[in-house]
Amino acid sequence: MNTYDPNLAMFSKKPTFVYVNGNTFDHDARETSASRDHIEIQNEFDQVEIDKYMKNGETYRLRRLTKYVADTKTRSFEALENQIFFQGYDLNSYGSGIKREYPQLSPSLVNNQVLQRLSFACLDAIQPLHKETKWTVGVHFIRTVCTTDEMAKPSPDGAHQDGHDYLSISLIKRENIEGGATNILDINKNVVSDFLLENYLQTVLVNDKTMYHDALPIRRVDPNKNGIRDVIIIDYDIREDQQNG
Repeated sequence: MNTYDPNLAMFSKKPTFVYVNGNTFDHDARETSASRDHIEIQNEFDQVEIDKYMKNGETYRLRRLTKYVADTKTRSFEALENQIFFQGYDLNSYGSGIKREYPQLSPSLVNNQVLQRLSFACLDAIQPLHKETKWTVGVHFIRTVCTTDEMAKPSPDGAHQDGHDYLSISLIKRENIEGGATNILDINKNVVSDFLLENYLQTVLVNDKTMYHDALPIRRVDPNKNGIRDVIIIDYDIREDQQNG
């Protein structure tokens, strides 16, 4: 495994990817993990529903999604009316070319300070590369569950791009699992970095235009309990209505 500079601001100097520790978004994430906003996020994962767009009747991935508009200038963060999720045909084998609708996150999460700190910290790292200040921000709460001794795949389509400008992947929980390393690959799909997200709010920020990413399969350790991997994936796209402004 590699070691990474924890300074998120490095991203604008080399906009490929950067790996950062959880305290980038919370000065002492472990000490404050019992706060209301942290508990709200953890409880939200217990409300995620089976991803009906998985193939072959697979049920190991569960998800909720809400799209927001964020403004780095005014620091506003509001839910969008249009919650359709769409990825182009050429991106991956799961759901590409389909207008997908997922259960939305609880409305109260729009005011969740942990979620806002996470979103704006990544946007602030990206912002020096762009003059536009308004972004569409898609927040995915994704749980991968191992209920048998078979492996579950956090990235069922393998190394891929999601069709966004940028994205971040943040760990919330690993419980009773092994595996699940994250791979970052260049445009030719050569692995340039691999690491394990294993602590609360550890995050990787990725340029989705120039890099690929993958999360390797997981397997439960104790056969008498389910294995769980909870992550928040956030995609960041420049709002089209301001690109010529």
